[in-house]
Amino acid sequence: MDIRILTAAELDEAISLAKEVILSETDTSWSKEAAKSISEFMVERLKQFTVYGLYAEGLESILAYDPDKMHVILLLTRQVSRKKGYATALLNHLKEEADENHLSKISANVVDSAVDFYHHYGFEDSGKSTEAGGMNYTPME
Repeated sequence: MDIRILTAAELDEAISLAKEVILSETDTSWSKEAAKSISEFMVERLKQFTVYGLYAEGLESILAYDPDKMHVILLLTRQVSRKKGYATALLNHLKEEADENHLSKISANVVDSAVDFYHHYGFEDSGKSTEAGGMNYTPME
């Protein structure tokens, strides 16, 4: 397993992974319109964030975040690669970076289907579940 910050050349692969995961999701955390909107957002803005990629047999999982705010923008794992600890490994990597920079918190707006994962990781709700743009999310830290 290899975790690294993706280069500009590798971001296209990350965008493809994000689109694959988002557009194939069957949970009710977001509508089809929201999935399309998120996919378009990734194409337009992913290059503005720092993106970690986790490689095993190829790019399996990505974590995009705003380094100025330590805010997770996106954490996705390929469907067939879930339950292997990849998302946890990426969050651990981000936590180590936050610790090295003496930052006390990491925040995220978490889709409903991922709230239990983030709770298990130690995040706590920092606001009420909200619907915006066809997507239900909970602010967490």
